[in-house]
Amino acid sequence: MLKYLATLIMVLGLAFVIARHDETAALRGRQESASQEGTGPSPQADESRRRPPPANLGWDSPSGHIFRSAFEWPEGTTVWAIILTLLAIAEQTSATRHSALAARKAAEASLAQVFLIQRQIDVNIARERARISLAIREPSIDDNYANTDTWILWEAIEITNTGHSNGYIRFGAISFVCVDGGRWPLPDPNPEEFSLRGAVPPVESPTLLGTTPMEFSGKEFREIAKRLKSGEDSLICYGFLEYESMKTLWHRDFGYVWVPDSLDEHIVSRSPRDGRLFLHGSWEQDLRQKNLEYEIGEDKKQSPN
Repeated sequence: MLKYLATLIMVLGLAFVIARHDETAALRGRQESASQEGTGPSPQADESRRRPPPANLGWDSPSGHIFRSAFEWPEGTTVWAIILTLLAIAEQTSATRHSALAARKAAEASLAQVFLIQRQIDVNIARERARISLAIREPSIDDNYANTDTWILWEAIEITNTGHSNGYIRFGAISFVCVDGGRWPLPDPNPEEFSLRGAVPPVESPTLLGTTPMEFSGKEFREIAKRLKSGEDSLICYGFLEYESMKTLWHRDFGYVWVPDSLDEHIVSRSPRDGRLFLHGSWEQDLRQKNLEYEIGEDKKQSPN
């Protein structure tokens, strides 16, 4: 900006010099005219009028005329002021554009740094957070509940934290049902049957999540056992739990279906060792059920477990 100001001052100085020259020339011309009117034309004046004018020199030369037109007041200086103003605006615009580009690059670099930091935080959380592992036990059967002909069937799920930090179970739902084998979809799991809350420390003995027992008469249970064996009915345990780890809430689904052992003639037997009843078969992952674990959040992508 200073160079344009200095150029403008120089233009104004030249305009001042030209104006002074024109003023001096005009004054000299008026004085010569007045002298000639008072004394009459002198022989020297007649000689100068008869002598041809000198060649175009100085201010009266073509180049001098152009120079005067370019810098005289006010036309020439106004044009120069406009030109210098436009040049200054163009330079200021260019400087602003470069500043904006530099600021944009700095912002992009800052965002990249923030992204890297957040990525490192996510990696640390993924490495150190709690991880809930589930394992379902064999169904438990009591055929002499309260010394009556009432058969009780219930289930328990082992919850183990295989991660490196404490997990805190905040909410969940579970259902243990015996339903027609073709019935689908199932009702939502029951949150009232989910009784487990609190901390799950890492690498310790499993925490048990029990289900509400199903009660049958002896006759009903024997009929259900036959239907389970034939595949007409299905024994299903399903639900979900939500647990917190390192200030992040995670959702974990589970779903299991009981698959009878086709090699055994009877689905229910009594153990000769301790006299307990057990079902012949095993729990398998129910492929119709969701089996996901994901971070709870509106913008979080669900990922298969």
